[in-house]
Amino acid sequence: MDMYKYYFCIIFLCCSSKIFAQINLCNKGTKIHLDSAVTLTVQGTYYHDSSMTTQAEFENAGLFEITGDLVNRTTNEVFTLDSGTLVMNGTALQNIGGSNPVQINNLLLENTSAIPHLSLNTSIIVGDTLRLTDKVINLNTETLTLGLSVAKSGFIDIGSGSIYGGNFKRWFGLSTISDGGNKGLLPAGDENFYKPVYVSMPVTAPTIGGTVMVSYQTELSVNDVSIVDGVETIVRRHNSHWTLTVGDGLTGGNYNVQMYAKNIGVVGDLSHLRVMRESSVIGTAGVNSGDAVNPIVQRVGLNTTELNSIFKIGSINNTTTPLPIELISFSGESIGHMVELSWQTLTEINNNFFDLYCNQKLIGSVSGNGNSNTLNKYSFLHDSPSEGVNYYKLKQVDYNGNHTFYPPIAVECKINADELKIRVFDNSIYLEGLTKNHDYYLTINNVNGQVIFSHKFTTGNSKYTITCDFLKKSRFYILSLLNISSKQFINHKVIPE
Repeated sequence: MDMYKYYFCIIFLCCSSKIFAQINLCNKGTKIHLDSAVTLTVQGTYYHDSSMTTQAEFENAGLFEITGDLVNRTTNEVFTLDSGTLVMNGTALQNIGGSNPVQINNLLLENTSAIPHLSLNTSIIVGDTLRLTDKVINLNTETLTLGLSVAKSGFIDIGSGSIYGGNFKRWFGLSTISDGGNKGLLPAGDENFYKPVYVSMPVTAPTIGGTVMVSYQTELSVNDVSIVDGVETIVRRHNSHWTLTVGDGLTGGNYNVQMYAKNIGVVGDLSHLRVMRESSVIGTAGVNSGDAVNPIVQRVGLNTTELNSIFKIGSINNTTTPLPIELISFSGESIGHMVELSWQTLTEINNNFFDLYCNQKLIGSVSGNGNSNTLNKYSFLHDSPSEGVNYYKLKQVDYNGNHTFYPPIAVECKINADELKIRVFDNSIYLEGLTKNHDYYLTINNVNGQVIFSHKFTTGNSKYTITCDFLKKSRFYILSLLNISSKQFINHKVIPE
């Protein structure tokens, strides 16, 4: 038996008990039933796999805890007859992935890693409750669906957490929903800012239930426009946008939308903001709320056809509420042991200065050009980047203190990359050239891409040795090493001597 997998035939885990697997768990074509009084903890990764003739099944009515990843290699959705809870409670980034979607009744995130806490590599369906509290999910272009049907539309407890990077879809029933109600919450945004949409129908509910899906796209530009909106005219449009997609037969109803437009730029007066489409408006401007830093912009009186739109934020006053500086580029280049940052603006309004951040730390400031309608070029030399990948952010600050963050860029600085040496012999892995006092995460995959070993460690010096007596001589393996502290990642092919 492979020491890093369990293989089952039929397993019923019942009565009141707690069961621990301190290694990866691979279910190859077996039916597992987890009773409501049982907690199963896997201190590693759970592989939902198939035998030559049978696909794995997992009836979860209890509590299933995973500190690693969940990988679905079957054509089913992992959990059947599911009334239990999946808890992701690792200390490093966890993933849900595989060849097919994963359906979960309750999903609870208790991961304690750096942001994000969970990343998707396949679509997932949460049938009942999604509880984030203060955790962050990177959808990674995948779709997370909340609810199973009109009758079971699901519940989300997002707290101070967020969801970004893909599509979030949820079911809507036949009941009214008040403005800002939890049943109308569609989490969205980017890796920097949480920008949800609330869909409500406070007076007229749908006649046929269905789904609404949201995705968000960050853009760095604004455009001057002239679009009549009632007695006002929208004169500037911010090109970041939310895409709402109506599906699964949703029909009837009268809808309001509220866009949480954090970091939209300079907002002198909330009443100047409008929810709009690319070159038109629908419905009626509602009552905006929030504040200049976290504005909430409302549109009311939409039908399902109008709800199915791409929405942007506009301003009826480009002097008091001009929205952001138009940044047309932001890039970085590794030069020796330093990184040169460069950016350009096409327009500037009340631009006092720029702050630059590396890995969340302020590294310097550059003066702006106040008001300008011409191309301006800026640069900054960072003389002390970390080894590996560095993440840089640009923050623009106005004379009145309002500010805008722009999406980060990644720049790899190979300070000691050529010094790293890896050798495998005498049942051990020998690493040299490591960065002192850094955290590392090592995994070993076999030729089939399966993770057969993982190990997290902190270096006291530049060398580290790991005993791996399960490796077979002359076999081919892929060793992956992540420097958690600097985010540098390498893959290395090894053949034990």
